[in-house]
Amino acid sequence: MFAGCNATLLLTWTSVHNVQTLDGTSILTGNLFLSLLIFITYGTSILFHEKHPKVFFCTGLSSLSMLFAIMFSKFESWGRFTNKCIGPYIGLAAVICTIIVYILLYAKDSNPNE
Repeated sequence: MFAGCNATLLLTWTSVHNVQTLDGTSILTGNLFLSLLIFITYGTSILFHEKHPKVFFCTGLSSLSMLFAIMFSKFESWGRFTNKCIGPYIGLAAVICTIIVYILLYAKDSNPNE
């Protein structure tokens, strides 16, 4: 899901008078250090989830929240209601769905009765 969520960054996120178009990868390259931190943190939370589930659940959730915050801040700065591109809407919805699935999978994994 995380890879699919990040695949939405390949869509067009903004278009300025049909002259300049920017895709979502400009979000990641604009904040390169923070983007690397998000990917490393999420990868670490997946790899070491079995050792300390609560700690690495919180780590993964915080990295997904940071990704959402970066996407939302760019979306706000480019104009929420003037943007006619579908990329930001799909991208933000994908991050929200990823967070929901991540929480549901953790809840299912931590409930031994099922």
